[in-house]
Formats: sequence, C-alpha cells, structure tokens
Amino acid sequence: MSVTDNTPPQTNESTEVEGAATPFAASHRGFLQELLEVPPAFEEPLSRHTTARVGGPARAYVVLSNVLELKRLLAFLQENRLRHFMLGNGSNVLFTSKGFEGVVLQLGRPFERCEIKGRKVVAGGALLLSALAQRTAAKGLTGLEFGCGIPGTVGGSLVGNAGAGSESMADHLAYVDVLDWGHEIRRYCRGELQFSYRKSNLTELGQVVLGAHFRLADADPKAAKEKIAWLCNYRAETQPLRYPSAGCVFKNPRFDDMPSGQPLLSAGALIDRAGLKGLRVGDAEISTVHANFIINRGGAVSEDMLEVIRRARSRVKATFGVDLELEVRVVEA
Repeated sequence: MSVTDNTPPQTNESTEVEGAATPFAASHRGFLQELLEVPPAFEEPLSRHTTARVGGPARAYVVLSNVLELKRLLAFLQENRLRHFMLGNGSNVLFTSKGFEGVVLQLGRPFERCEIKGRKVVAGGALLLSALAQRTAAKGLTGLEFGCGIPGTVGGSLVGNAGAGSESMADHLAYVDVLDWGHEIRRYCRGELQFSYRKSNLTELGQVVLGAHFRLADADPKAAKEKIAWLCNYRAETQPLRYPSAGCVFKNPRFDDMPSGQPLLSAGALIDRAGLKGLRVGDAEISTVHANFIINRGGAVSEDMLEVIRRARSRVKATFGVDLELEVRVVEA
C-alpha cells in the first residue's frame, strides 16, 4: 500500500512531482512492458479499481509482483519525472472523470502475506484489513476485530490510522516496514512513529508500506468470532453496503472544531441534522442510512460526488459553523 502521488505526499496513496511533470509517452510504455511480470494496462478506467466505481482512465495501471520491481519502477518514475499514484484497495479515494495523467500502481498478491506465530502477526501491506481481522480472530487473538468492516488494506489503514469506535491501527502495532524515499527498506518501531486521529507520519518516512508486525492478546476463538460477526452485522445495519461508495467522506469533528456552545456531533449527524439525507446530484446521493456516505446509485460520475460534497460542506458550515474536513482523498488528473 502506498504512502505516496510525489509532494512528498499528504495521504496514504500518492506522490506528486515537484515542478512540471513529464507527460506519459510511448517510450514509457515500453519500459513498463519490459519490467513488469504482470502486463500493464494503458488508458485503464479507474472506476474499475475504486470502491466508489467512479474515475476516468489512468495513462498506465500496473500491478507490482515483488520489491525489486517496485524499487526499479519508482526509480524510473522519479528519474523521468512521471506522476504516479500508489493505490490500495481503492477506498477513501476519488479520481475525477479526467482520470490520472500518470501511472497508477498497486501492490500485487505477494504483498498480501499473513503469518501468525503465537501472539505475533506479520501482515503484508496489500492484505485487506478485513481479512487480517478474520484470520487473527480465528486463531484466538484479539485486538484487530474492529477492522472487519474497514475496506482498506493494512498499509493504507496504517497510514490513515484507520479505526472504529475507540480502537485504531496504532493500538497493537509493533513495527512497520516501509520503502523509503531513497528506495531502501526501513523498519520503524511503534515508538518512532506518530499517530493521531486518522493520521500518521508514515508519509514522511517512506513511499510504500510493505508490511507490518502486530502483537495481539489471547482470546477465546469463539468469542473473537462472535465479536467479528456482531461488528459485521452492525455495519450492515448502519452503513449503505448495497451501493458503491468511497467510505466515510468526512472526518468526525473534534471538540476544538465545534463552535462554543455546540455539542460534539459526528460528521454524519451534522449532515443529517442539516437535512441533507437523500440529497442527490445525478446518481450520487447522500445515503439515507448513514449521512457520511455518498453512494453511487449506478451511473454517478466523480463530478456528481464532488458537487454533493460541496453542498454538504456549505450547508453544515451555514447551519452549524463547522468546517467539515475530508477523509476521502480527491486526486486531480
């Protein structure tokens, strides 16, 4: 999972080139075709690779099979000043209908490893967090059950310190392996990292989260599985899982974000109380199940979703005086 679009990045999934980027050209295609074990796709619709099912074409879309490929490709992209975006599972991200004028990368199956020895767990950066939660619970380990309802990868979830309720990724982390900005593998202990609400400093330390090590606690396997089942049922009842979406659109405000005298409310509650459930632009709609989700009812495009976001922020600001901060990353072409 990326911590990179070449700025150094501000989110878990991209790196922006400083100054003017080089346009993607036929010569670049040739290098990708020779380097990669998995054939690259060109002019690939990103709607196929995002959970919101929106987004125009990427000039190139590649899947990495090993660390050597990743190192060589990142070096090539840097040397040739090509824009690139490292995509995880495609949640919490919106590409515009213009797509992406560069290379979109994803870590392949070799980065999905999961090894459990006693209370120690090693997870690849591309492993789905929901799969890790299920596997650790089945082994009688507790601590990551909250991840059963989070549609991201381990790497991306660490970069954004994903969580549910009072639990988050940082709680049981021992150390993390990243590919740094010099294309070297570095290991950072939990004490060397900084985590806060939906945030970490991993983007400052490296381009890609290759894997992570967790230390969990023993639990009764039956109890752990029952907790997973309860959390999954609760998610199904309280989130609009029937429709594609990018996940929660806005971060929940903190006490300091609320005007004096206003009670602390979640982003979804603020949108709901502003009367915006069911607001629709094209086929993009604020869910009537959970107001912090913008669903794709079948034919939405990115611009529909962005207009819904704009209207929601404007109405909440006018009604409550609260500036909603995006949790979803909007990636410009």
